[in-house]
Amino acid sequence: MSSERCTHAGRHKWQAIIASNFVSPPPSQDFVVGLSVLVRGSLEEKLRWAFSLYDQDRDGYISREEMEDVVGSVFDLMGRTGDPVAEEEIIAERVSQMFEVSKEKQLAFSTLNS
Repeated sequence: MSSERCTHAGRHKWQAIIASNFVSPPPSQDFVVGLSVLVRGSLEEKLRWAFSLYDQDRDGYISREEMEDVVGSVFDLMGRTGDPVAEEEIIAERVSQMFEVSKEKQLAFSTLNS
């Protein structure tokens, strides 16, 4: 994945959100609501919550770039292993696999829920 396509600002935004929810007390209301949905929510509520994490611009679709930002943030939080170029390629490959399954350029919640 080229550095031009990678939006590091988006990654840093998600790293901060995820890290703040797991590190800084007291937990934010969004974190508590999300945790409640994950623990007690229906399958559809859990899917909607997960979808909302990826749909950064709230347009109802997950673009390849949004998916790469979130997957890249997870990789960053887990700690880089040494070869950033190889890791970017792994991220791009995993995201491509997800989009190949759907045959779409964007993923909609209805796609995931069907």
